[in-house]
Amino acid sequence: TVITGISHDHREHLGRTKRKILAEKLGVARAGAPLVANLAPRALVEQAAAHCAAIGVPFHPVGDEVAISLEEISASRMVVRARTPRRDYGELSTRMIGRAQARNVATALRAVEMLEEAGILRNAGAGTIRRGIASAFLAGRFQAVSESPRIVLDVAHNEESLLAALDTVRRVSPRDRTTIVFAVLAHKELGLFPGRAVKAAREVIVAPLGDSRSASGDKLGRVFGAARRAAGGNAAAVSVARGIGQAIREARRRAGPSDTIVIMGSHVTVEEAVPFL
Repeated sequence: TVITGISHDHREHLGRTKRKILAEKLGVARAGAPLVANLAPRALVEQAAAHCAAIGVPFHPVGDEVAISLEEISASRMVVRARTPRRDYGELSTRMIGRAQARNVATALRAVEMLEEAGILRNAGAGTIRRGIASAFLAGRFQAVSESPRIVLDVAHNEESLLAALDTVRRVSPRDRTTIVFAVLAHKELGLFPGRAVKAAREVIVAPLGDSRSASGDKLGRVFGAARRAAGGNAAAVSVARGIGQAIREARRRAGPSDTIVIMGSHVTVEEAVPFL
């Protein structure tokens, strides 16, 4: 059993705090099946450990058992170095980009190793695992779809995933070469994202989606405008487009060949963007 992390999403169903959300998700743990979990902060690790001990489930906290470091990163490839109690993998190349994806690699390594130890995967081995990590790909997760300018699609849609995507943006694109196109469903909690976004880009273009659940362009303009004013002098310009198509056209018109345009905020955002690329 695997828990890849805990974020503030779907709180109306799962609970208002990360401890309550984790308590809900720990319901997947079953006696006889080890639980591999990528959890932070430490209080969540201790909560999961106590739950597993109470029901007799072997617990494997990824942060304690896997040493992983980010060695190289670009918009299309990342190299990490990983060591587990079972193997030293050395350098692993992946098409999944960002520090959050490095943690997912670590989680996947331990999950596969648990299957090996149980005899379920009999012919895995380091080489097979290395090839699997190299070929793994998830469309819409920091996916570079074109160059000159580079256009990146990211379906990040809650505070944690949006901040993770911004962290990746900063690592692969200078602030003065970055434009963010953003649209989101109205019920999503953005938290720190607007304030961080206006510091990570030259321009933020917000837009409504065609979906009836969308946040309005005017509301997003007010939210990001307030973030810009709070950030002071060197914050991104903020503009409001009538829709995703116009936002993409404007971003492309103003972009240079070495710029990066990141289109993000929802699976719906990416779906609506694709016909305009």
